[in-house]
Amino acid sequence: MNSFDLIEKISFIDLIKSLLRKESNVAALLNSHLGISNTWHAYTFDWGRNALYALFKNLPYKIIHFPAYTCPVLTGAARAANKQVVLIDVDPATYNLDISLLAGKKIECMVAVHTFGNPVDIKKIRKMLPNTYIVEDCAHALFSKIGDEYVGSQGDAVLFSFYKQTANFNGGLLLTKTSLKLPKQEITIPGIWPDVLLKLDGWHHVLIDKIRQQQPGKMPVPTYDDRYYAHPWTLSLFTFGVTQLDQQMQKRQQIASWYCEALEHNPYFVPQQVVPSMQSSWYQFPVTVKPLYKKHRHKLVLSLRRQALFIASMWEDAPIIETDYKQWQPSCPRALELAQTVITLPVQAQMNKDAVKKFVTNMTKTMEEFI
Repeated sequence: MNSFDLIEKISFIDLIKSLLRKESNVAALLNSHLGISNTWHAYTFDWGRNALYALFKNLPYKIIHFPAYTCPVLTGAARAANKQVVLIDVDPATYNLDISLLAGKKIECMVAVHTFGNPVDIKKIRKMLPNTYIVEDCAHALFSKIGDEYVGSQGDAVLFSFYKQTANFNGGLLLTKTSLKLPKQEITIPGIWPDVLLKLDGWHHVLIDKIRQQQPGKMPVPTYDDRYYAHPWTLSLFTFGVTQLDQQMQKRQQIASWYCEALEHNPYFVPQQVVPSMQSSWYQFPVTVKPLYKKHRHKLVLSLRRQALFIASMWEDAPIIETDYKQWQPSCPRALELAQTVITLPVQAQMNKDAVKKFVTNMTKTMEEFI
């Protein structure tokens, strides 16, 4: 397995183990590992974006506020549900929305994202906006903490991903305090097969990775459809993977510290810093390209991918970049800068300090080729 890959592959042995266990009660799983109450209404979907689409269709609010630097499928789900999108600038230290900008605002509904696993303080937002409906996006944030408390229970609705942090095909879990009206849901077996090929480890990846090496890692244009629930395989894999992830958290924090150490005083890249009071899940490790060199980001990422080092420009298609939301650029300059400079690096349990150091050296030398 290529250890420098943002996609964590599923071993055939782990797939068989998870299917034999036949565990699929994800609400009970989150209760046992994260202390999240099992009193929520729980809904599974084939993709997290479709969970948000279903939620937004059920909400009475016409306007939804989002961080300007986030995955574009979030605002896409709102737009597909005929909602108006308002963008808020972010804190470049955490990549999350800047809570200080919420003071004095009247917001009926907002999405708060724990970006890259960095926890945003929902309780602090609640104090500032006590009447706001908050959607807490934990797609990157399994086992993220503020103090001694795991994130994932402070929103009026909470989204978890089955595949962002655990080796899985797809799937998402939506928790809500009130029930939703949904179309009759069904399972779509053909829809999972492309993801099986991409995510299941094996010799076929010799060909798949050759194709991926020539591509910049951009997401395909998403569609939104709330008719499909999560495949039983994904439920089994998620319950199996969460237990593994819980055991790996200390190692993931160690890998983040290795990145910080290797990138200290780097002339081209600024790593995210570890904040002891807020424990990130380290879904991926984000670095920003220094402004003087940001014009080289795309070439850098593509060059490293051609070396089978699968990193990404995250998110070069953030909402703040989209034509429909360009009116927010003057009020969201930090989000715009992040969309033009952030690169995300893999964090996987099998990585070691020497490999991280060699990768950073390689990334630095590759950047120097463009200067």
